[in-house]
Amino acid sequence: MDIIFIVLVLLGALLLKVFCYRVGRKILDKFGLENKFNGRFSFGQISDFVGVFLIVLIIVIISVVKNA
Repeated sequence: MDIIFIVLVLLGALLLKVFCYRVGRKILDKFGLENKFNGRFSFGQISDFVGVFLIVLIIVIISVVKNA
């Protein structure tokens, strides 16, 4: 049972990373920001960060609205 749970958690984390990358990439492409970060960061790192930031922002908004 524990091995199945660990595999499901790892699979969920991988899907979340892919989702964050795709969402972040779409946002960066939409605003034309993909060329501004070429020197310091890779495009994958920036798009992951944007995707994770968006998900955290949505979770915070939902929790604030739910508690209000």
